[in-house]
Amino acid sequence: MQQSVTVLPDEYVESYRIDMMHDKKKAIWLNLVALLVVLPFIGIYLLLLKFTPIYLTTTFDLQTSVTLQVVALSFILAMILYIILHELVHGIVFKFYSHEKLKFGFHGLYASACIPNAYFYKKPYLHAGLAPLVVFSFVFIIPLFFVNDLWFLFFYGLLTVHISGCSGDIYVAFKLMSYASDTLINDQGVSMTFYQHHHA
Repeated sequence: MQQSVTVLPDEYVESYRIDMMHDKKKAIWLNLVALLVVLPFIGIYLLLLKFTPIYLTTTFDLQTSVTLQVVALSFILAMILYIILHELVHGIVFKFYSHEKLKFGFHGLYASACIPNAYFYKKPYLHAGLAPLVVFSFVFIIPLFFVNDLWFLFFYGLLTVHISGCSGDIYVAFKLMSYASDTLINDQGVSMTFYQHHHA
């Protein structure tokens, strides 16, 4: 089956549009959801501190482990790298399903990777949209089984930021689930439009 087209077929009409730059209410709502996602992770971490005191500690011996400042700086740099890699993963999958030119951009708080002149069918678009969620969940969860103390907090923090940052991708995926398989989606980075086949 064809994965994408560069010209919207005549029989398709716009069905739904998400615009994070101009729909301020929806943008605020999604950002609030992203913040709320953090709360369960904080609760889980506090429970881990309580029930696994040998594995996780609240006091750190700075003479025998990396300093808090080094870990904090590493965390900031890792978050910046993650934002870039998150969009790169989106872009790689988009490129796999379309040979058109990939476009990267930064829009205030948002970064994006898209192919503006391509219209993707539902399945490949879902693959591209959820790819970072799958890839980086494994990347950040696996180290948690091999590190402790500050480095556990480092990777756990990245996992928390990652899941929170994927809230927009998850929202779009859930919204798209109810649409037919031949739905076409045009992604402009911070906005996306769903097109459905119109039966005369």
